[in-house]
Amino acid sequence: MIKMYGNKRNPTPIPTHYNQDTELIFDSPHWYDSTGGSHMGYGRWTSEGFLLKRFSLIIEDDKNEEYVKDIRHLLELDGMLEHNEGLESPDFTLCGDIYLHSPSTAGRLVSGHACNGLLDWKTLQGVSLKEIISKLDADR
Repeated sequence: MIKMYGNKRNPTPIPTHYNQDTELIFDSPHWYDSTGGSHMGYGRWTSEGFLLKRFSLIIEDDKNEEYVKDIRHLLELDGMLEHNEGLESPDFTLCGDIYLHSPSTAGRLVSGHACNGLLDWKTLQGVSLKEIISKLDADR
């Protein structure tokens, strides 16, 4: 069983025809790994919540909203974070899959700052969640 972190109410609803198997990535223009990649987060948007996958990177930022800091702290207490050493790497790596209330909450945890999850989570082909939803709405 994968634990839900953050807001305890129902997760943000997904569009009825949305493919929950769609793999998503969160890129940052400010960070590149040793291979030149910029993928910081990996996930899927499901009816259970936003699934943030193991090996996603987590940034600790004092400017982030309090509820995001609380989630990061709970993850640390639950042993779900591995501290990254070195100045060039983000602070933590997620050690297991978790559910979060929304794509935006997942994005804030990964990036360390406010973001719009519908714009920032994209397919490997670069299509944002917002574009996917707009296409689903147009096809109705």
